[in-house]
Formats: sequence, structure tokens, C-alpha cells
Amino acid sequence: MLLTSLPQRSALACALLLSLAATTFAADRVPTERRLPANVLLYASCPSVEEMHSRFQDTSYGALLQDGGFDAIKDELMAKFEESSKDIEAELGMPLSDLPALMSGEATFAVIRPLGQTPGIIATIEVGDHRDILDKLLARLDKELLAKEATKEVEDYDGTEVIVYTIPNEKGRPFNLSYLVKDGVLAVGSSTAVLETLIDRWDGTNADCFAESALYKDVMSRALPDAGAAPVFKWFFTPVELIMAGLSMNSDTQMFAAIGSAYLPTLGLNKLKAMGGTVEIATEKYDFVTRSITVADPPASGLIKVFTFPDTLTGPPVWVPDTASQYTAAHWDLDTAYKAIGSIYDTFQGAPGAWDQLMDGLSQQPGNPGLHLKKDIIDTVTGVFQAYFIFPDDINPEEAKVPFDGVVSIGVTDEAKALKLLTTIVGASNGNVTEQDFQGHKVFVITNGDDEEHGAFAIFDKQIFLGDSIERVQNVILGRTGNPLTGSDFYKSVATHLPEKMSMTSFSDPTKVTPAMYEKLRAGEFDSALEGALDFSKLPPYEVIRKYLQPSASYMVPTDRGSMTVNFTLRRKQ
Repeated sequence: MLLTSLPQRSALACALLLSLAATTFAADRVPTERRLPANVLLYASCPSVEEMHSRFQDTSYGALLQDGGFDAIKDELMAKFEESSKDIEAELGMPLSDLPALMSGEATFAVIRPLGQTPGIIATIEVGDHRDILDKLLARLDKELLAKEATKEVEDYDGTEVIVYTIPNEKGRPFNLSYLVKDGVLAVGSSTAVLETLIDRWDGTNADCFAESALYKDVMSRALPDAGAAPVFKWFFTPVELIMAGLSMNSDTQMFAAIGSAYLPTLGLNKLKAMGGTVEIATEKYDFVTRSITVADPPASGLIKVFTFPDTLTGPPVWVPDTASQYTAAHWDLDTAYKAIGSIYDTFQGAPGAWDQLMDGLSQQPGNPGLHLKKDIIDTVTGVFQAYFIFPDDINPEEAKVPFDGVVSIGVTDEAKALKLLTTIVGASNGNVTEQDFQGHKVFVITNGDDEEHGAFAIFDKQIFLGDSIERVQNVILGRTGNPLTGSDFYKSVATHLPEKMSMTSFSDPTKVTPAMYEKLRAGEFDSALEGALDFSKLPPYEVIRKYLQPSASYMVPTDRGSMTVNFTLRRKQ
């Protein structure tokens, strides 16, 4: 047999059950978020698998996959899939090709904590009018579980039939698998108790439900700024509660849950309330746009304060050229982070000033060139980091490292202090770094003890610049890096979608990242690494896919209760 263990068989059967979906929606359908109880620890939902697929077809990547240039490689891929799926189809008693055709309707996964009970798992999916196929799969599941000595019970709860399996577990307590089918919806739960919470709210009119949770509504209102938005995916979780609940479920880890709960205020994690977000596809402006929200009660303290990111960034500086394939920047308040960590350390030690004493001691340790983390490093840098990368044409597929050329910059508060810091580091490099004078600036060349140049760094314009070559660093000093990225059409197209000030930001031009790697893939230079999985010579020339590639960008901004991160890819002009 293909699958020999009960967990494998059960997992496959459950996955297939949850892959079924309705081909039509009832006009009065009730979203699962209205059937779940308010106390949800984790929630992930695709409101309509069918709609998500339809919208993807309307994106640039959907159009790319439909291009006739990909027919040859798609035919080969399908032939391999059909060959490899024969054993699974024999196991299931139906062709796998039928399953994607059934996928539509809502699919949801949630971890809930019923009042007074341990957390449980619920997964639901609309099966619509495909009950005949579902019944075959349920019969298959029943046969597999009973063959492994599972016990089966049929219970009735408020007029709804619930099937309950108790499955033996050689390593401990038996576990439960329950399911129900009602109004074209399959719901699978880790216990009958969690399914009962669903049945209690089945008609969607109960106000004590997850959809009415103030925290969930707050996250979704921030992640969906447009009232008419229709996300294809939504997610939400309460990280601290989820971890604590997980620890409390096991007798071996209950002690850690109790200790963790006691220290949450000290760590500031009691203020971290929730994280969540949405994904939209094929909107008026974007092919894809993802908004991720973090909600934390102010004022920030403890570990949350460590991750303070001021919104001071405005976009690429002039030294970032339009030849850059990627640009990224972040502003991290390192001084605030240092003090927050110190405060936590002092609290755990029960001695004010213990953190400062520790840092003073470490600066005097043998092997340390005398650098003090706070006085010599954190007080010297601003916390602003920027970089651009250019992917070269001469990529070696055998190299393990990521191949790129480019420049990284670190903002400094004082150039003299920064030079002293670099000089100290160079002095401890055992001759692997040499110094050169260039236009009144010291340029440090990294040689690693050989005659080959491995990069260079220098201080200029209150920044430390680190480049893959001395020439690239010198060009920054001379102002000869080329036309700025901000003047390129691709960057201009995304800039209008960025806020004036950001804590983090990034930009990617896929037309500059993919050409060399794509053509090498077509030429067979990656065949050894991919073990000849496919004949990539059947891929169309790069120019066929180039017209479908669109620029993407991201940014993070602070909010009144945490932060918001947005990632987007622009719509292709028809």
C-alpha cells in the first residue's frame, strides 16, 4: 500500500475532504467567522477558492501561465503529474484531476478555546452539491480508521449528526476526530466540543461570535481600508494567547506556561494583542496587495519597545542607480532597543545598573578590541540602513552564496567617531583589510589576506558605505553611480503608492533580477542541481515573460496601536 501508517492515511483523507468545495454559493450563505465563537486564537480563511482562482487568472502571472509559449513545458509537467498520481488515485478510488474542479466556496482553519475547555481545531469547507464524492471519501476514511481499531460513534447535537472517531495512540492518550456535514458544509474538528460551538451559531445570528470580536474587527478595518474590498485570504491570531494555550495543553510544558504568564508584563508582551492581515488579488491598482497588521496597546514597553522603527525614510537616495534590481531600507531605533533590553535585564537581575555593568565588563574582555556596545557602536550609528543590489549576468549555478553586486550604507551620527570605530575594527582584522586615501577619504579594502579584492568600505556623507568593490564605493564618493533609481519609470510607477514617510521600504524590479538566471535555466546549467526534473529548454525565451513582469514594493509604517506592513505588485497596463 502507498500509505502504511494511520497518521499518514488520516492526514491524506482529511486533506482531501477539506479540498472539496461548492460550485455554487447559496444566496444566504453564512461565513464561518460568524459561526465561530468569539475566543479564536488563530484564524485563516479563503472566502472563495473559486473566486481566488478566477482573480489569479486576471493577474500578470495568470496571463503569463496562459501564454502559448508555456504549452510545451506545461504538457510535460502534466504528463509527469499524471504518472506520479496513479498510485494515489488507486488508493482513493478516484482521479486527482477531479479534485481541482470541485474547489470553490469558503475554506477555513481555526484554533479556538471553548469556555472552560482546552483549545481545539476546526476546519471547514463548502462542499455544495458534490455530496456523492464526499460520501465516497468519508466511506474511505471510515474504512481506514476502523481497520486501525478506531472506535466510531454517531452523536446528535441539536438535530445535527456528528460522527466521532476515537483513534488509538501508542505513545499516549487516544485522540479524537469528529466531523459533520450540514447545509453543504463539511466541518472537521479535534473534538465534539469544538463542533458544538459551531452548531450553536450555525445560522449566523448569534452576536457572541468571532466576526463581532472587537479585536478582530479592529485588525480587519486596518487591513481593509476600502469598504468595498473583497480579500481572497484573511488571517488573524493572538500570538501570546496561542503560545500560552499550547504550552498549557501538555503536562510537560504547563510549568513553562505558568512561568511565562507571570513574566509577560515584565517582557511587555501582555500588550501584544493580535496580528492579522488580508490578501487582495486583481484590484483596480494591484495584481497583489497584502496588508499585515500588528496590534499592541501603547505605550510600548519591554520586548515590544525593542522593535521601535521610526518613520523617517522617504525613498532611495541619489546614490542608488536605476540599474539596481532591488532596493531596501529600514530605520531601527537602536538606542531605544538597547535601553529596553537593559531595563528587562535589570529587572530579572533585581539590580538597577546591572546591564550597564555587564556591557562595561564585556568591553574589557580579552579578544575584544576595547569596543563598548553602547558608547562606541550604538551611539555612533543612526539605525538607518539602506542597500541596493544588482544581480550580475555571470551567475554560477554551482555557487552556494547568493550572487549580487551592490552597496550597503549605515547612517552615522558623527564621522570622526565612525572613523575611529572602523579603524579599531581594521586593527583587529589581522591584515585582512588595507587602507587607501581617496579624494580626502579613507577607503578600506577587504582582501582576506590574499591579493584578491573582496569588497571595500568608507565613510562619506555621514554614512558608512560597504560595496562589493572599491570602484563601487569610490563612485558613491564621486557621485558617479549613474542615473538615480528615483528617476526610472518603474520606480516612479510604485512611488505614487508609497506614503511620504516610512519605517521600512523595499523595491524590486523583476526584469533586472530574472534574465540571467532564467536563460541559464533554459540552457540547462541548473539541471544537475534540479536532477533533471523537467526539460527546461522547452521554456520560451525571456522576452516572452518579460512583458508580464511588474514592479513590486513594500513599506511599513507605525500606527496608533502597532504597525502596518504593505506589500504590493502593480497591475500590468493592457
